[in-house]
Amino acid sequence: MNNTMYTFEKAPARKKGIAQMWNAALALVVLAFVLVIGQNVLQTLRASQTAGTYALNATEQAQQALNTFANYLIIVALVIVGAVVIGILVKSFSGVGSRGA
Repeated sequence: MNNTMYTFEKAPARKKGIAQMWNAALALVVLAFVLVIGQNVLQTLRASQTAGTYALNATEQAQQALNTFANYLIIVALVIVGAVVIGILVKSFSGVGSRGA
C-alpha cells in the first residue's frame, strides 16, 4: 500500500466586481486607439492613391468599415457600464436575507 501524501495548491482568487471591469475598460480604450490609428493610416494611403483605381476603392471601403465599427463603440461602452452597475447592485443585495435570526 502506498502511503504517499499529495498536496494541492490553492487556485488563485479570481477578480470580482469592479476590479474585473478594469480589463474591459482597458480593452475599450485600446480599441478606440486602434480605430483612430487605423483611420489615420487609411487617410494617408487614400491621399496617395490615383482616382478610379482598385487601391483607392479598397481604401475607401476599409475606411467605411472602420467608421461603421466605430459607431458601435458607443453601444459597447454602454454595455460595459451597464454590466458594472448590475454587478454592483447584485453584489450589494446578494446578502440581504442571509443574516442570522
